Amino acid sequence: MAGLLVGAAIFGPLCDRIGRRPTILILLILHAVFGIGTAFVPDFYFYMALRFAVAMAVAGYAISNVTLSECPRQVLSSSEEGD
Repeated sequence: MAGLLVGAAIFGPLCDRIGRRPTILILLILHAVFGIGTAFVPDFYFYMALRFAVAMAVAGYAISNVTLSECPRQVLSSSEEGD
């Protein structure tokens, strides 16, 4: 749960700075690397650290994806009002 909190705090503002698409690509790469890395850990503490990193990537992806999916509806409704 701490990874979700930290990921939301880090990747939310990062999405606003560099954009949603680059952030989503970064998060997918991080999720894949850390997720695969959890299969090859030598001890439990390293496993917990990698799962923390995976949770950060999942939280950032969830925030980016929800915001991105809500955008087209807002743009569509605002463009219809102007016509």
